[in-house]
Amino acid sequence: MSGTTRFIRSYDATGRLKSGLLSGSEELRRHIEGREGPYVFNFLGIKIPVLPSYQIPEAVTRPFSIVYNRLFQPWREAKEVKRLQGGHYNILPPEERELYGYPLDRAGAAISFCAYRYHPIKHSISMHTGIDISTQHQNWPVLSTAPGRVSQAFHEKDPRNITPEFGNFVIIKHLGREYLLPLSSAPQEDHFTVDNLLLEGMTNDAVAEEIRQSMKDNPTLQHYMRFSSLYGHLEEFSPDINEWIQKRPERSLIEDGPRVDKGSYLGLSGTTGYRITEEGKQVSSSESEHLHFEIIADVLRRHEDPSLTPYHVGPSCVVNPGKLVIIKY
Repeated sequence: MSGTTRFIRSYDATGRLKSGLLSGSEELRRHIEGREGPYVFNFLGIKIPVLPSYQIPEAVTRPFSIVYNRLFQPWREAKEVKRLQGGHYNILPPEERELYGYPLDRAGAAISFCAYRYHPIKHSISMHTGIDISTQHQNWPVLSTAPGRVSQAFHEKDPRNITPEFGNFVIIKHLGREYLLPLSSAPQEDHFTVDNLLLEGMTNDAVAEEIRQSMKDNPTLQHYMRFSSLYGHLEEFSPDINEWIQKRPERSLIEDGPRVDKGSYLGLSGTTGYRITEEGKQVSSSESEHLHFEIIADVLRRHEDPSLTPYHVGPSCVVNPGKLVIIKY
């Protein structure tokens, strides 16, 4: 299996983000949008189904959105801001927290977090898989949060772009030994165990079992987690990235894009992106200029032959960017 970042996502029944197949297939879109059944929240052991907006009368959704946005949302956001600023989620020790830099050239307010939210355009509750950072109705320079290589980059109208909701977006696969999270089956200094991944919400039970089985079957091979970062809704790409996109064959998904350093210029923030409604209409998926910043994690296993591409163990997962980056204000 190749070492590419498999850009796939899914959600579990408790409303918690988990590892899963993240594709733009119509089947998955139907599931995410609720057409394959309602979202289900598990609140104190009570399962509460949440229907998508198109199944709920406007007389219900409108007052609900007012109460949610004016009462619950501000309280939750204030709590989340405090956690992000204090490094509450960060899995790195204090001396390593500068490994990952802020993805913009200046601080901007986080306007949407990695959690379930009331979607401002779809008018329904759905999982937001990253953090939206406001650029105050301007186009700010977007910077790579860590060194690596461009693995994916698409213009929003590119037929290969399976996630047009992100508009123009780029994914950086982070390289370098210090940017890998070593994994072990038993507690070991400077290593994460599978139980750590579960505790931090960076995987789920099914994928954890795949990792455990891989470690059992391959006790001499190194297992580790590699991170990639996604930057969405860009107004434009840097010249190097844009040139690479233009040179790729039309159907190519090759991932050997230009190398970048920590703080490298990737492009300008913007408000690109669209989605297709139930009626087949194309509508904007972004209200104003901002950066959608997302972290994707892959568990890999090295081959006995170090010249071979590492093997993926389980699917990719999306984790809270606050696990690695301190969000500035």
